[in-house]
Amino acid sequence: MANILVFGDSVAYGRWDKESGWVNKLRNFVDKKYTRQNWWLKETFTVYNLGVAGETAETLLEHFEVETKPRAWEGGKLIIIFQLGTNDSAVKYPGGNARFTPNEFQKNLIKLVSLAKKFTNVIIFLGLTRVDEKRVNPVPWDKELSYKNTSISEFNNIIKSVCNEKNLDYVNLRKTSQAKVDTLLFDGIHPNTEGHKKIFEIVRDFLVEHKII
Repeated sequence: MANILVFGDSVAYGRWDKESGWVNKLRNFVDKKYTRQNWWLKETFTVYNLGVAGETAETLLEHFEVETKPRAWEGGKLIIIFQLGTNDSAVKYPGGNARFTPNEFQKNLIKLVSLAKKFTNVIIFLGLTRVDEKRVNPVPWDKELSYKNTSISEFNNIIKSVCNEKNLDYVNLRKTSQAKVDTLLFDGIHPNTEGHKKIFEIVRDFLVEHKII
């Protein structure tokens, strides 16, 4: 048996998708694929959505081990997927002071990877997607925050760099072979239902092609 733990922010949680988000779609996929007659003779997967609205790498560090320990057991397979970084990249509005500097974000990611490696070597990071700056500069629900694509790109490059350094998988969510997720937005930052569907398809294809599921 294997557990898939998805940690992240409101996008991982499934905000603004009427079908509960891409992680729920992944759960439905693996449930359908592995729930069959004599299923106990085959490998099965349980998907846990551990996304939290507003999550950053720093806040995740506070509860990562508490969330992971009960879902990891000796002899069982554990897959950890991270989708975060956009909230870390936000800047205060006005003024443009960053919530976290690139150096702080990198250090937090490295700490997170070190914790995750206590439980598994199957660690996957999803890349960040762009926002519609006209709608989130500042954001309507928090006039003190703003999201900018230059900052998001910088933090995305940090994620890729950490993955390269630590030999981890990085999944690009802006694959040219599919509709770009960042054009399918509900409110300028969160994907709409079609955007969540695209994220699910990209993640599903990656997991299947790399024989992780």
